[in-house]
Amino acid sequence: MSNNPLIETRDLVKTYVTEAIETPALRGVSVELHKREFTAVAGPSGSGKSTLLHLLGGLDRPTEGDIFLEGQPMSALSKDQLAKLRLTSIGFV
Repeated sequence: MSNNPLIETRDLVKTYVTEAIETPALRGVSVELHKREFTAVAGPSGSGKSTLLHLLGGLDRPTEGDIFLEGQPMSALSKDQLAKLRLTSIGFV
């Protein structure tokens, strides 16, 4: 079995901007998720759990940082390619 991560994030930052207000949702999150691994995301309300899942699922793009799926940058995928990826390869329970 390969030790390469299925999903890897490097220094993810997500900031939501409305008018003159910037709200940081994620600040420098780096994580590796491997095949056949059970992973839980837990934390208090407002800690960025849903934001992280949206980014990992390709529903949103990070403000800064990178997400890799099997070593390939998700930032290189178009909206249509991300939709197909969600249909065939990504799911959350």
